[in-house]
Amino acid sequence: MLNKYILNLFIILSVLTSCTKKNDRINLKQNMENIKNIPQSKWDSLVQQKVYFGHQSVGYNIIDGMEIILKENPNIKLSIKKGKGIDLFNMPVFAHDNNGSNRDTKAKIDDFCNTLEDGLGNVVDIAGFKFCYVDINNDSDIKGIFEYYKMKMNEISLKFPKVKIIHFTVPIKSLQAGPKGFIKKLLGKDIGIKDNIARQHFNELLVNEYKDHFIFDLAEAESTYSDGSREYSDIDGKKVYTMIPAYTIDGGHLSKKGKLIIGGDLLIFLTNLPNGRNN
Repeated sequence: MLNKYILNLFIILSVLTSCTKKNDRINLKQNMENIKNIPQSKWDSLVQQKVYFGHQSVGYNIIDGMEIILKENPNIKLSIKKGKGIDLFNMPVFAHDNNGSNRDTKAKIDDFCNTLEDGLGNVVDIAGFKFCYVDINNDSDIKGIFEYYKMKMNEISLKFPKVKIIHFTVPIKSLQAGPKGFIKKLLGKDIGIKDNIARQHFNELLVNEYKDHFIFDLAEAESTYSDGSREYSDIDGKKVYTMIPAYTIDGGHLSKKGKLIIGGDLLIFLTNLPNGRNN
């Protein structure tokens, strides 16, 4: 019985110590200062753009974070609207809407391409979509998914060369934590690392292929602390990146802190894109 209590105490102390050390490296104030340090001229240029973003649930988390930031920074006049009807783009706007179906990567790729072909490709300056973490897992055909993605993105870029296409890396998840996660790790059982290995494999293919294009590295943003260090597990000598626990409410969807961090990162990324449609 004593051994059982000692084990439980060790688990609790391990979890609490780990969380405390990690939280010390999260400085939300610094991240929000990064927003305020963007020159007003860049914000003024961004709000003149016509942007389309296709997504599912984590995308709504990111939008939530962006909207909170806009309320706290009234100098940023970005208009965020839900939908993808062409009438939305009569004026500059950041429009977003559901894209495809979860767990069907082909449907998401096709939906995004069809949206541009249905008219948006002729009017938007910037467009992109993101997969969800549930779309890529240990059983996914990573090479097949990426080859189809690459084929369709290349096709759509040729059809609409004036549109700046943003390539999003696949979001990642935090590892299973708490006593159950600790025990599973002790027993050598998977606590979510295998699915993140698959996501990282896809992301490495994407970053390597589009390194000279526009990439929003969502997985990097989800795993990076304020001091630049990253959350990872060492697997056979390789770093496998995982979501920072404080950035999520359930291992995959974003907490308020995560929404603000990732939403802020996306806003900053957008301010650094060239103005207008590609020549």
